[in-house]
Amino acid sequence: MDDYSNMGELEKMIDRVIKAEREVPFDTQLSLKVMGGIGAREVPVYSLYQKVVQNMAIAACVLIAVFLGIYLGNVYSSYTVHAQQESVSANDAELEKLNMFVVQ
Repeated sequence: MDDYSNMGELEKMIDRVIKAEREVPFDTQLSLKVMGGIGAREVPVYSLYQKVVQNMAIAACVLIAVFLGIYLGNVYSSYTVHAQQESVSANDAELEKLNMFVVQ
């Protein structure tokens, strides 16, 4: 029931905000100021050389990231997988006192 009472209060608040906005007088100069500000913006112009260099730098960064990922993945898997297999096969029954549950 609390959700419905909160919804009613929310709707009343929305109605009050809408009524308050309707009471604000319309300003014709405001739209002219906004449109004038939009029209006065200067669009930056980049040279072709700058665009080419920027695209080459992005492509180089992506290639470096891909090659480093492949290289580090190979190095990690070649060293850690074999070492992990040896450590996993160690008998740790003594450490965890599991030998009392194992039938001998």
